[in-house]
Amino acid sequence: MLFGGDAKATGRTLQSFPIASSSSIIATSASSEIAQNTDKAAEAFLTKGLEKYERQGYRGAIEDYDQAIQLKPDFASAYNNRGIVRSELGDKNGEIEDYDQAIRLKPNNANAYTNRGIARRALGNKNGAIADLQKAAELYPTDSPQRQRVLDQLKKLQQ
Repeated sequence: MLFGGDAKATGRTLQSFPIASSSSIIATSASSEIAQNTDKAAEAFLTKGLEKYERQGYRGAIEDYDQAIQLKPDFASAYNNRGIVRSELGDKNGEIEDYDQAIRLKPNNANAYTNRGIARRALGNKNGAIADLQKAAELYPTDSPQRQRVLDQLKKLQQ
């Protein structure tokens, strides 16, 4: 499951900062604009990575996700998506590391728990897979199709 669009918009709140001069206002405004532009650039790399993944351009997708992460190190969706691509390339350890980081950055990331559970199942870690899929099921909305798919996978694992 690839999901993007996770970046937070950066707002300007000049009132909360003590401002000594007009140059401070310009610097604060410029910093805010740079942060917004960095977020937009990271989101653009995320989108490019998704497009390359969908065309099976896995190496290019990895490069784009790496760029998104370099621009925005707390971009959980980029880690999650890169984990999926690493799976396609057979890098199971890298895949798990990326899901771990996505979860550290965004602890309520049901998709990352789902993906890590699937990866753990593939590596023979049944207990880890069950724990992750149970957590994902808790996080998805009750009526979501993703939750139902996770519950179905759990049922198979627990048989």
